[in-house]
Amino acid sequence: MSLCWTVEDVRKHLGLADSSDPDIDAKVEQAMIITLSTIERYCNRLFAYRVDHEETVYKQYSNGWQLHLWPVDGNQISIDGKPVSSPKVDNQTGVAWFGGYEHVEMCDVTYTGGYEPCDFPPDLLAVLVGSITHAFEITSGGASASDSPISKVTIPDVGTVTYDVKSSNSLISYIGGIIPAYYQSVLDLYRLHEC
Repeated sequence: MSLCWTVEDVRKHLGLADSSDPDIDAKVEQAMIITLSTIERYCNRLFAYRVDHEETVYKQYSNGWQLHLWPVDGNQISIDGKPVSSPKVDNQTGVAWFGGYEHVEMCDVTYTGGYEPCDFPPDLLAVLVGSITHAFEITSGGASASDSPISKVTIPDVGTVTYDVKSSNSLISYIGGIIPAYYQSVLDLYRLHEC
């Protein structure tokens, strides 16, 4: 059985499959949205499948234009509302080539792409699933994004940092307050660096 990024699978992962809370699906979905959006913000790109996603693409000093949502689904791409014939997209990098549009200052590109709930790469899915517990705790009131392992800091003559070690998670730092920092090396593989 494979795991997918769905409310049902996440409920099972969190041990909430038999929850009697009538709002549990909404709480799980909210935690999923927060987790995915935090990862997308960190990676400077989009992962969730979107239909007719529109973004403004600015002039670049190369032949390819960087998109923020990939893999791109099919060849249905339009620029400023006009279909592009034979677009080429590298789904490993999100770079697209649109013949005849290389020198446009900026334009709106509309296309469909991203990962379906059961098609996320295994390592990225592991980050999502590994981060959902903390996000769910925050959204259901059990934790705070501002929870810190540091309980006391004294600086005058540069001294004293006291860690609160009341829980096993107290020494974990979080990316965006949600994603455990030990996932950073995986996320960096998916991160879009733009100049």
